[in-house]
Amino acid sequence: RSQWQGKADNGRDIYENANMYWSGSIYGLIQVPAEKSVLKIKARGEPVKEAYPFMLVELDNQLVAETVVDSREFKEYQFLIQAEPGIKALKITFLNDETDKRRGEDRNLYVREAEITKQDD
Repeated sequence: RSQWQGKADNGRDIYENANMYWSGSIYGLIQVPAEKSVLKIKARGEPVKEAYPFMLVELDNQLVAETVVDSREFKEYQFLIQAEPGIKALKITFLNDETDKRRGEDRNLYVREAEITKQDD
């Protein structure tokens, strides 16, 4: 489980509890148990014009996954990864913030937790 830190691309707005209301990135340290592992991220999103948040996932500055977070409820997103075992820097970036005031919609990304487990053979 990761303790998240981060701020919006504007450099001013700080994320609290990995609630990403603006485009930007959050960071946390995470243990990679084996070379072949499964990264599990619990996240949810709020859409604008039916388009959900887009999330990039990096381990030690290497892109390992990208996906649309297509659920208003927390859901687990799983990604197979290959990385040297050890403690790594996990970075999650929210790219497509948007607000439509006329429709009363605001696209946001919420990250609950992340963990990495050994991949079953």
